[in-house]
Amino acid sequence: MDSTTMDSNTNDGRDRLSELPDEILVHILSFLPILDAIRTVLIRRLDNLWTLLPSLNFNDTEYFKPENWHTGEIDYGEEIPHFARFMRNVLMFHKRVSIDKFLLHFCNIDMREDESSITDIKSWIRFAIDRKVKELNVHFGYIVFDSILPCCIFTSQFLVKLELLGCKIEQLSQVQMRSLKILSLKYVEVENKVLNKIISGCSSLQVLALAEIYELEKLRFSVPSIEKLYITFDSDLLLDCPNLKILNILFSSMPRLQVVDVSSLREVSIWSCDGIDEIDELFKRFCNVEVIKFYDESFQQLIFQEQYFPQTRWKRLHIESWAKEDLLFGFCIVLRNSPHLEELIIICNAPGRDLGVTNDFNVLSSCVMPQLKTVIIRGYKVPCQGLLQLAEFLLKSSVNMEKMVILPSMYEPVVAEEFKFVKQLLSFPRASSNARVIFGSEVY
Repeated sequence: MDSTTMDSNTNDGRDRLSELPDEILVHILSFLPILDAIRTVLIRRLDNLWTLLPSLNFNDTEYFKPENWHTGEIDYGEEIPHFARFMRNVLMFHKRVSIDKFLLHFCNIDMREDESSITDIKSWIRFAIDRKVKELNVHFGYIVFDSILPCCIFTSQFLVKLELLGCKIEQLSQVQMRSLKILSLKYVEVENKVLNKIISGCSSLQVLALAEIYELEKLRFSVPSIEKLYITFDSDLLLDCPNLKILNILFSSMPRLQVVDVSSLREVSIWSCDGIDEIDELFKRFCNVEVIKFYDESFQQLIFQEQYFPQTRWKRLHIESWAKEDLLFGFCIVLRNSPHLEELIIICNAPGRDLGVTNDFNVLSSCVMPQLKTVIIRGYKVPCQGLLQLAEFLLKSSVNMEKMVILPSMYEPVVAEEFKFVKQLLSFPRASSNARVIFGSEVY
């Protein structure tokens, strides 16, 4: 077939979009902002298909974009009533029996300024619950300490994911969300007993995310289905979660975390910038996990004394920091006490930083690391004497190493210095005959 024939077939004047079935067109509309989806009523083929949208996303930031208004902006005093009328009209005309996702985000307008808004918000959320919504996401940019959440949220049998930000949860007579798998509460005011009641009422809950929960002091639960916990806090907290598998902790100040029971834990990630009270005691509770990840300054806050450092059962160790202090000594202490380690990843997020050096020959002396196979070190400047010391220690201690990857910082690279660094790196003996050294894009 020649090109002329092909062109005539592809430019035959047919409106291929109109030939698509309604289900496909509705799916396409679901990717548009809600205002743009509604405007498609002006297209004959699309007509009122927007009323069948499976997801409804109401975001005041998107709604009040200047390009959405012929004057370029809307009067501030008219924002809340205008947005409320829009919401009421959309929900009145929407025809779909069930909704997959309902998002209600108030980032720039304070709905508390209008007394009728509280009633509106409750009715909008009830609409979603009545339509058997699977994912409900309610955000308030201005933290609302009024009771605006209808209780029907917490008895929904269809919700799979619930995310609340900047609101208050008061006493609940009943909590029964059998289908809920993901629960995220951020900047929410809720009493301990109410939170525990919510968690206990979610028999299928798998992921729990809590950030800056006001008045939270103790977190105890033993729901077997919960596998992941993401928690951000700035006050002392007691953690008792015997069935938990994955834990992500962000310390936003210097609180004390008391761990009672995390006996099923397999993976831990720790973020901290301001310090962690009694970090060494906390660290001992995580020695038996398989995967541990340190971010920001959490690794630097450990006190490294080999005689007191416990032996770990870690298989994967990930350390990512800004390297404000020398870390070489700490790296070696941890590695000497991690005989089960299979993968080591070290990342420096500060361009041009050095790893530091140590003159402690005992900590640099070779030891047997029988399981370590993969080492990735990224972001340190070259030349770096500390990096050479660490590489030499790893190469002579890892009897089954398969590859060591070094990706240097591109901050002011000097070719001559890199060549000298690589030459010295390749001169180190390797305990594993299968060990490959990869520097940048070159394999040695």
